[in-house]
Amino acid sequence: MNNAKQLEAAKCIYCLTEKQRSPFDTEHVLPRSFGNFKGALTLTSEVCKSCNSHFGGTTDRILSRDSYEAFLRLRYGIKPVNEYHHFPYNRLMITILDGQGDWSGVKVAYQPPYARLIPQLGFRLKKTEDYRYFTLPEIKNGIRIGDFDVDEGSEVKVISNTKNEYEELIYFLKSSNIPLGTERKFSSVKLEDGKLNVNIEFIIDIILVRGIAKTGFNYMAKICGAAFAWHPNFHVIRQFIRYGELPPGQLGDTIKPSNRPLFANDTLHRRRFGHILCLQWDITRRHVLAEMSLFNSLTWTMILARDFSGLFCEIKHCHFYDIQKLIVNQLPVISRELVP
Repeated sequence: MNNAKQLEAAKCIYCLTEKQRSPFDTEHVLPRSFGNFKGALTLTSEVCKSCNSHFGGTTDRILSRDSYEAFLRLRYGIKPVNEYHHFPYNRLMITILDGQGDWSGVKVAYQPPYARLIPQLGFRLKKTEDYRYFTLPEIKNGIRIGDFDVDEGSEVKVISNTKNEYEELIYFLKSSNIPLGTERKFSSVKLEDGKLNVNIEFIIDIILVRGIAKTGFNYMAKICGAAFAWHPNFHVIRQFIRYGELPPGQLGDTIKPSNRPLFANDTLHRRRFGHILCLQWDITRRHVLAEMSLFNSLTWTMILARDFSGLFCEIKHCHFYDIQKLIVNQLPVISRELVP
C-alpha cells in the first residue's frame, strides 16, 4: 500500500512539495503563447498546479504580453491582430523618430500592420523646439513633467483616440495647474508614404527575467529529469523564479541578454526563423548553462547552477522551434556551437 502511494506521488521542481499526481498540470517548456508546435516539449508531473497558476498570472503573462518578445509575437503573426488591445505596453515603448514632421517623438503602439496612437501630452522643451511626450500611463504613475526641462506655459499637444481619453488628459492639465497655451489635437497618424521610422525601447525588469529563467529551468528539467532539477545546487535559481529572491551579486552575472546569434552559421542580421532552447555545461564544465532565443532574436544566457556538485552527466542539447513549419527539431551541439 505504501509503495502504491509513493508511485502516485510527485514532487514539484519549484516549491519542492511532494503531492499526489492529480494536483499537477501539463506545463509547456516554452509557453504556448509563442506558437502551437508539433512535438512541443512538455512537463507532465514536474510542476504542481499551484506553481503553474502562479506563473500563468505573473511571469508568463509579462513575457507573452509586455516584453520585446511580446512585440515580436505581434510582428510575426503569433498573436492575432484582433487581440492587440490586450497588450499593456508598460515595458515597451515605440517612438517615431525625428524628421517626420509633427509626429517626431510621438509614442505609438503596434497594431499590425499599422501604428496606433497612445493617449499622451506633448510639451515643448525650453532649450529646443522639440517636444517631449508623456503617455497617460506615465502620467497616472506619477511622472514629474517638471523634471524634463519643459516649458509648461507653451503650446500643448493633446493626442487622444476617444473623448474619454481627451477629457482625462485635459483634467490632468487643469488639476496640475498647467495652462493649455494654444492646444493642438491629433487623432491619427498621416504620412505621405504610409511608413513610420521608429525607435523601440524596452524595459527588462525582474519579473520579466524570472519568466525567461523559468523557460530555461523547464527545459533543463525536461532534458535531465525532475530528480536532477531537485538538486540543492539549483536552489538559488529556483527561489528566484518562484519567489523573486535575487541571486547573490549582480543579476546580470546570472542571467543576461545579448545580440549574439546561437547558430554557428547565423549572423547578426540574418538568422533562421524560430525559437531556440539549448542546455550544456559552461566552458569550465562546472556550471549548468541554459540559453534561449525567442524568434532567434535576443539571446538570453542563464547560469542555472554554479559549481554543480551532483553526479556528472554529459549535457549537450538543443531544440529548434521552427515557426514556418510549426515543428520542433532536436539539433546537434558540436564544440559548443549549434549546427542547424
